[in-house]
Amino acid sequence: MGVENPRLWMPRGWGEQPLYQVVRTLVKGGAEETVLERDTTFFGIREIQLDRSEDVEGERFQFVVNGRPLYVKGANYLPHDRWMGGGGRTLEQVFQEDILPLHFNMLRVWGGGIYESEEFYQLADRYGILVWQDLPFACTAYPSDPTFRASVEMELEDQVKRLRKHPSLALLCGNNEVLEGLKHWGWQRSYGYSDEEYREMLTGYDALFREWIPQKLKVLVPDVAYIHGSPVSSNWGRPESFLKGDSHNWRVWFGGKDFKEFDQNPGRFASEYGFQAFPERKTVESFAPGVQVERLTIESPILKNRQRSFVGNQRITDYLLRAYPVPEDFVDYIYVGQLLQGDGMGYAIRALRRAYPLNSGSLYWQLNDVWPTVSWSGVDYWGNHKALHYRVREAYAPYIVDLVEGAIWVASDEVLKPELGPLVVELKGLDYFGRQLWTEQFSFRSERYPFSQKEGELAKEKLEQCGGQLFVELELKAGQKLLARNLFFPTLPKEMQLPKAAPSISLEASQGRLRVTLCSPVLVKSLFVETPWQGAQYSDNFFDLLPNRPYTIEITHSAIDEVVGVEMLRLTSLNDILAR
Repeated sequence: MGVENPRLWMPRGWGEQPLYQVVRTLVKGGAEETVLERDTTFFGIREIQLDRSEDVEGERFQFVVNGRPLYVKGANYLPHDRWMGGGGRTLEQVFQEDILPLHFNMLRVWGGGIYESEEFYQLADRYGILVWQDLPFACTAYPSDPTFRASVEMELEDQVKRLRKHPSLALLCGNNEVLEGLKHWGWQRSYGYSDEEYREMLTGYDALFREWIPQKLKVLVPDVAYIHGSPVSSNWGRPESFLKGDSHNWRVWFGGKDFKEFDQNPGRFASEYGFQAFPERKTVESFAPGVQVERLTIESPILKNRQRSFVGNQRITDYLLRAYPVPEDFVDYIYVGQLLQGDGMGYAIRALRRAYPLNSGSLYWQLNDVWPTVSWSGVDYWGNHKALHYRVREAYAPYIVDLVEGAIWVASDEVLKPELGPLVVELKGLDYFGRQLWTEQFSFRSERYPFSQKEGELAKEKLEQCGGQLFVELELKAGQKLLARNLFFPTLPKEMQLPKAAPSISLEASQGRLRVTLCSPVLVKSLFVETPWQGAQYSDNFFDLLPNRPYTIEITHSAIDEVVGVEMLRLTSLNDILAR
């Protein structure tokens, strides 16, 4: 079967996702034909390659779609629900609320999870979200004997035949961190394996994941790239290994390194990295009913029970002490911890994008939760978005502009409608009361996309004005068109001399929808608008409210009606925390 003048399926952000319909009919012949069975399926036409060629830096890990290199933006995806029920939300809602607004073009279906439902892959096809599919092997050693292989073969026959028709399927990966564990997690010592047993485990790994599985996949799905495992060869204790293939950079969180680690060691492709934060108050209340959340601590049994990282809740406090205030009230602690996660991970993503073309992709850990818990997710079990969600949306935007160590950086992966004319970065030095102290402007031009380039240096003395009450507003423009905006604060959050703030609030309510307009004569840092509605969706949250600039957000939830009042809102800002 051929298709004349085919329309190519494109990843999100590159164009449309045309799908062709195929109807198959089984007919019994004879004097009168009888239709015995009919089914309908859809497919898309595209070419996806994984470039793993060697270069002067090491070994690439570059996805190439329809002949063009793609900068990958996405996250690791866990099962929708540990009981496969989804916390009351449909997969369509998950895509619309958690994935599409964040400028994703790929999800990694993690090997500790499952092969997802047919609906998941259909949605990925429809919305242009590429799928990196781990086979469901993770974090332990597996047998490679004939009996086990027979079981795996049946699974591959069933699942890969189901998945191979989907244009979103970009990569099949043998496992998550199995070789990493064998080589670097001390299993031989911890479990008392003899040298011979350990050698057999390594030999068995190669037999299963480097030889037998890829041979089967070559027959089942020859046009989809395969890697034996993730990471391919790197180990976070040896950052020099990040220059070959993909990397799981856990030097931040497990290794205790600063988020500037991602400037120093971006790697070729970051397929796992992350940082934890507690979910907001109403989610904690959902698994700790009757408990006064304010009086909890990180050592409370109910919270330790929900912690699944061996470095534990204390690691959040360890990082907070470096740069943020550490409140005694646990609700305030949750809030500041979410700022830490969001700001840190936002910085990490931007560092990876600044490292293009050395780095060609980012899949942070993790998008979602399988139960109400403390984790690395940006979306909690009930669909509430942590601060991380909003920082990711900004960091994955088609254009970003940054001020790092006095240098102005611009990066973009916009290929659908790239701005090829002159671009301008405008900088304004402002104090916390909105007074403009200085302005700067830098002009440049880029003829290729994606790109990342350094566009100038800002004089150090400009950042030293007003002590701890200065910030910089950056705007990237093409003519009068605003492409990107960012704020840079040279002072650590715990050292900011923020004035007391009490923003004015005006509401406009209708069934299912609430518009909230806020205004303040002073900077309100990291303003969190909290409501009692579980899973309410916000157009924005955890934002900086600039002096004398009214800002409107929209909140949607089925429980909202026309009589909602300001008493339903609770505002928290860094100004409040520092004043307590």
